[in-house]
Amino acid sequence: MELPEISLVAFDPGDNTGVAEIQKGKLIETYTLSYNEILQTVEKETSPWLNYPLWVIEDYRVYPWAVGGFDKAYSARVIGMLEVLGHKHNIGISFQMASEVKQMFKGNMKKIMAQCWDITKTKTKHETEAVQHAFLHLIKGKGG
Repeated sequence: MELPEISLVAFDPGDNTGVAEIQKGKLIETYTLSYNEILQTVEKETSPWLNYPLWVIEDYRVYPWAVGGFDKAYSARVIGMLEVLGHKHNIGISFQMASEVKQMFKGNMKKIMAQCWDITKTKTKHETEAVQHAFLHLIKGKGG
């Protein structure tokens, strides 16, 4: 499968946020950052992410029936930080729901993605999901 030569950063936000960097359609790097590491990056406004024209961020919804107590809402807080930083630096932002990725990767899509990218680089579930968000964005033809 031929992927568009788009550069982007994909985020799976939370108390630990998965990050996937894509350059010209190729998976370059994945890593996980804590909430505090994201906060420090945003405060200092020093990040390689600022060199990318597009960020793909997993969106977050609070469903009352799913919250079994008080939720610190790290996902929502990280999304807000990234959105402000991105807008401040004129970076395009695309939101995708987790359900979009889960639905897309039920079948043989993992095998198709593995033919394009070396997904063995991912070390955590959050990194894998960030990579899936990037891949879904590229194959849906959303562009940059």
